[in-house]
Parts: sequence; C-alpha cells; structure tokens
Amino acid sequence: MIAPFPGKHCAIGPLVLFVLMLWAIRSANAQAWPTDTAQPSRAEWAAIRKIAELFVDRESPPGVWPFRNPSPAVLASSPRTTFAHYFPPYPLSLDNLPAGRDTYNDALLDPAGAHGRFAAIGGYLRDRPLPVGPWKSRNWREIDDAIEILRAERIGIDGFACDLLRVVPERRFNAWDEINLLMRTAEEVAPRFRIIIEPDSVALRSLSASRLAAAIAALAQYPSAGRLKDGRLIVAPFAPETMGVGYWHAVLDDLESRGVPAAFIPVLLAWRRAAAEFAPISVAMSAWGERDADAVEDGAFGGFETAMAPYTALVMMPVGPQDVRPKSERFWESHNTDAYRLLWMRAIARGARFVQIVTWNDYSETSGIAPSAGTQFLFYDLTAYFNDWYKTGTPPAILRDAIAYCERTEIIPSATGSIAGARMQRMERTPLFNRIELLAFLTAPATLEITLGNHIWREGASAGLAVFSIPARAGRPIFTIVRDGRVVLRVTSAWEIHRSFTIENPAYFGGSSTRPFIAVPPFIGNPDD
Repeated sequence: MIAPFPGKHCAIGPLVLFVLMLWAIRSANAQAWPTDTAQPSRAEWAAIRKIAELFVDRESPPGVWPFRNPSPAVLASSPRTTFAHYFPPYPLSLDNLPAGRDTYNDALLDPAGAHGRFAAIGGYLRDRPLPVGPWKSRNWREIDDAIEILRAERIGIDGFACDLLRVVPERRFNAWDEINLLMRTAEEVAPRFRIIIEPDSVALRSLSASRLAAAIAALAQYPSAGRLKDGRLIVAPFAPETMGVGYWHAVLDDLESRGVPAAFIPVLLAWRRAAAEFAPISVAMSAWGERDADAVEDGAFGGFETAMAPYTALVMMPVGPQDVRPKSERFWESHNTDAYRLLWMRAIARGARFVQIVTWNDYSETSGIAPSAGTQFLFYDLTAYFNDWYKTGTPPAILRDAIAYCERTEIIPSATGSIAGARMQRMERTPLFNRIELLAFLTAPATLEITLGNHIWREGASAGLAVFSIPARAGRPIFTIVRDGRVVLRVTSAWEIHRSFTIENPAYFGGSSTRPFIAVPPFIGNPDD
C-alpha cells in the first residue's frame, strides 16, 4: 500500500515517492505498458491458460510440499476464505524483458536507477518477483497475471483483494487497466478465483463518491468480482476512515441505485477509534494489521478480535510476513517468520471467517508472499502449510523431512544509517533481532543443527513443524536434520551474511531444501556477493 503503517506517520512522503516510482517506470523502458488493448481471442485465451498451467505445474509439481496438501477444490470448499492483497504496480513483469535489464533491475533495484533519484536509500526496492518470461506473445501481461492467479489458487487462496488506485486509464502505468486485466484473466483461467475490489482511500481521496461508485459498478460486471453467497458485491476499502463514514455511505447508496448491492468490509488503520463509526454499514471488519513481532503477540494488535466483538460477528484477520520500506526509510522487526506464524495461528485458533494476506506482491514494502528473488518460496510455501491448517482445522501431516530457512543478508547494527542521507529506522517496540532461523518439517523427532564457520548449534525437536534460531554471525549457514546419529538432510544457505555492506537491507530472505534456488543478479542480497 502507499499509505504509512497504521496510525504512525503522514502519508504524504510515501505518496510522493510512489508518484516518483511511477515516473521511473514510465521513463525506464519504452516497452512498458503497451498501448495495444485488443482483447485476446478465444484461441489466445486457451493458449494463455495452457502456458500458465504448464509453468505452475513445473514450478510446483505434485509432492513439492513436504506435507499433505489437499487439492484446490477441497480447500475451496472450506467455509473459511482466504484473500491475498494484490498491489497492481508490481506485476510479474513491467516490460517483458530479461531480468538482468528490465525495469525492476534498472529503475527500482539499482541505486543508480531512475536517474539516481533513490540513490540515498540504496534504491527503491529490496526485492522483486521471480522472473517468469519474457514471453514471445503480445499477450504477455495476460500470461503473467494467469501465472499469479494459478499460483495463488494452487495453495488454496480464494482470490485477490486488488488495490484500486485509479478509476481512469492512464498512459504507461495504468492501474485501472491492470485491475480490469486481472479480473478478465481470472474469469478466463480460473473460474472459481475471485477479485475483491479494495479502493485505496489514500490514492482516491479527492474522488467524488459518485465517480467511485461508477467505477466499482463497472468492475462488478466481471463474473470474477468477489461476492458474498447472497450475491452482494464485496467492497473492502483500505483506510476508509481517510474519507469518513459519510462518504462510504454515499458510495453504497449510489451502488444500490445502480442495481449493485454491496457488502462493506472496511480495512481500517485506526481500528480502535473507527470501528464503532463504521460498524452500522459493515458486514464484517478488518484492519491492515501489524508486522512487529511483539505487537502481534501481546501488544498493540493483541486485542484486535476482542475489540471488534461488540461491532461485528465477522472478522477478516490480516496476516503479513514482514514490512521493510526503503521508500520511507523504515522497517518493523518481525523476528524472521515469527510474526507471520503467530498471525496465522491466531486466525486458526479464533476461527476467523476471512483472512487477508498482507500482501501478495507489494515489493515497495517487502511484504509479499509470492515467489520472489529474495524470499524465493519461503513465505509462499509457509502460506500453503498454514492455509491448509486454517481451512481444514487440522495441521497438515508431514510426509517427508524438509528444511526451510530465513535470515538477513547482513547484520544490522543497533543504530542504522550506513548510507549517507538514509536511516532505515526500526519502528514499534520489538528490539532489533539479528538471528538465523531454521524451520524443519519433521516426520519424527530429530536434532536440528546450524553450522556457521567452526561453530555448531544443536537443539532437539519434536515431529511436525519445528523452529530453531541462533544469533546471526557473518558467513554462510549450513542447516542439518540429524536422527539416530545419522544426517537425514543438509542444506547450505543460498545467502551469505555480511557484517559490512553498502546498502541497508533489513528484509528477511529465505530458501529451502524442497526447491532449487533461483538466482536473480545483480541487486538482490548484498551487491558485494
């Protein structure tokens, strides 16, 4: 999202940087956002679907997960529903070029990109999507969106909650065109997959209620538009308190007059203050949530469900992995995967009717769970595990031993600011946490080992998903599962940890034993690698 974290900072700075980022994308490559708007033919849609299906099948074949994974159809039949927040500025490709010379690389990751406009913070992004193309097709954008949708559906996600940033077509970066493309692609390649309309109240704050209602009504014509079982269109605005309850009452009334009855699910920032105000027009309530580990466990976000209880019986729980924002020089300490796992367990324990994963692909906040150059499939595969548990009510059975790992590529000093003019400030109260984390899927009890240089750390673990972490040191960790004195599995991290670095990067990266590591040079990890 382009707004700041809940109730903490003014949105003007990040919004200005977002506009500059769009300018960088426009300037970077003439191939970006082509003007050819001809709709694919039926034969072309069949080819698009086939290309995407083959890609996802090769990427995630049967048995790729070390736990029992129900079919998408079984997961879709669950009474619990999972959405993932989709951020249109960051599709799989911005220009259909090879990863080493595309817009992500040249304009957004390279500190010198976009004419050096983001050099002081080491570049606009710290992560990017794993490359999937380029495709020799005029329908490359549809192919990319089809892959995103089928990837999400493969792990039991029911739909995307798509950030609605604009309501008119624009030159080059075209957020309106992108949500239309996403909804049309879902209709063609995954008929069960739904797109929830999530108007961005920060980006659209100067828009009249009638103009927004007209745009929502236009999107409601797509069969893929997300609806409740009674047929009402789901409208789930981000930060609706920015505009006020009266504005949204007018939007809902306007939609009703157009023959589009809507179910309102506000995604609140100041949820403690705004819940009572929005309750009368809401069928469920949500929040943007927390990524700070202590706030998730017992702090600022600890009482969310209890606080919502007087106002709604239905809660959409936000679940997010981490939050690192070079654009505003801030990050939140998520304790490796601790915050993500804790949020999922709260959604499971409390039987939340809806979950919104925050986010699928917002790389400007390093909060995506989609396969990426930095996290690889770490958060994607963890989502498969916890979403199975959430939807079935039972922890997935472990079928074979496997290792996943999570670490930073550098040891962040307690006072950051290694780049002149930039300070990646840690927000909230969780202390800085430089640790290396081993996540083991165990068929039986075992000993977990982490080796770094001449040091070995060991810990016994029970069957199931076990987590073991140690203080970070410079070097390249080796992760091992030992059982009955025998090495069952050993993995060397793809990431080397550095004590000195030129670009501040508090983001957590990852990898696993279950998938080959996909290297995306040269600006992912530490540029000195």
